Amino acid sequence: MDGKKKIAYVSVLIAFASTLQIVESLFPHPLPWLRLGLANMITLTSLVIFGYAVAIQVAALRTILSSFLLGTFFTPGFFLSFSGALVSALVMGGIYSLGRIRKNNPSPQTLFGFSIIGISILGAVSHNLTQLLVAYVFLIRHKGIFYIFPFLIVAAVVTGFITGYGANYLSREIRKITPEAGKPR
Repeated sequence: MDGKKKIAYVSVLIAFASTLQIVESLFPHPLPWLRLGLANMITLTSLVIFGYAVAIQVAALRTILSSFLLGTFFTPGFFLSFSGALVSALVMGGIYSLGRIRKNNPSPQTLFGFSIIGISILGAVSHNLTQLLVAYVFLIRHKGIFYIFPFLIVAAVVTGFITGYGANYLSREIRKITPEAGKPR
């Protein structure tokens, strides 16, 4: 895939992820800290289709763009979102990359013992844990915050499954439309 075409695809992924993040922020949440994390589905799809560096770019740029549009740039919510998205992308990318190296497997379906759904769940867990730690260090400074950790893990498994399933489906559909996308790099 040539450079201009890749830039266009990555730009669309960033715009789509930003849109999902903004739309999701507009809906009421059953708990203040619980969201599906649908934008993370696009980060994972970016990882599968274009690789580690693009996934990091999508995660970082969608949180920045979304926060600008929502008027939350440099607020505590932005730092929680940015840190969670970045660490989640790093964890998912690391696991995905290790799986490809270890198994020398061009298929993203099962890597290093983890499917795309499993990688998504680990990304969701790392996202929630990162946000909890950032909230503790910079905002709350009370050990009682860690009492919600078990609930965050359960929520991460559920939301990670949903976003992983969506990313798996989306990456397959993108490959149908654009056969050169997602070929081994």
